Amino acid sequence: MIMVGLAVIGIGVVAARGGGLACAVDEALQQKGSTYIEWYKHKFQFQPVEVTEKDKKSHVLSGTLLHLNGKKDDTIAYRIMKNGGAVKGIEVQINNGMWLPLSPELTAALGDYRKSGNVDQDKQGTIHQALYKAGKDSEQSWAKTAELIVAFIAIRYC
Repeated sequence: MIMVGLAVIGIGVVAARGGGLACAVDEALQQKGSTYIEWYKHKFQFQPVEVTEKDKKSHVLSGTLLHLNGKKDDTIAYRIMKNGGAVKGIEVQINNGMWLPLSPELTAALGDYRKSGNVDQDKQGTIHQALYKAGKDSEQSWAKTAELIVAFIAIRYC
């Protein structure tokens, strides 16, 4: 009964293990309100993505993740710059600190998503595996998990 109530108000927990983090991000992107993503032992409150600074070919996606750790929650803001569907840049900000680019490993793992918006179906699986490999420390690091979530938002949000 409680779970039905939570689903009705748009808050649900998306378990990322079964279908992977990419599937969890897809489900979260489809929600109208905030939802939760859990990856390993890291739990994040996911706020809907906003499209800002939009012109004919380029736009910026922005949003917030809240890392829930039971002590002091951490806020992760992100900006994703896209041009013609290609991911041109990703920046993250933790707890109102400096805006920093996505880690070089995750940026490199984005592969063809940085060149064009249309990536062959065959290459998508390879890129997902490269992202998981680049984010391999996400088991221990909530910050690396947050970056991995933002990378998947960049490639999954149209």
